[in-house]
Amino acid sequence: MSGIADIDEICYGDSSFVVGLTNMALLAMKTDTKYVECWLDEMGAREEERNVVALYTLLFCVDFMSEQGMKFDNGKSIPVDKKTIEIFDNVFGRLYSAL
Repeated sequence: MSGIADIDEICYGDSSFVVGLTNMALLAMKTDTKYVECWLDEMGAREEERNVVALYTLLFCVDFMSEQGMKFDNGKSIPVDKKTIEIFDNVFGRLYSAL
């Protein structure tokens, strides 16, 4: 790890939600997800909780996919990149088949 983010009070509700978002962000960047594994271990996450994180990651994958080509308030749109779409498709396929 090159840094630590203190996110213990970033949101309310299911603490697995932000873990799923972080996991998807790391997968989208094609980086190591050991941070998420350490986080889950620290939480004492059982198989059921890990499955919930996988589901949240899958939902965030769909969310990331939906932003491709979308125009935002600043008038700029996210360019549709075939490599990025391929990454998202692969992540989606792996997560979906594992559930």
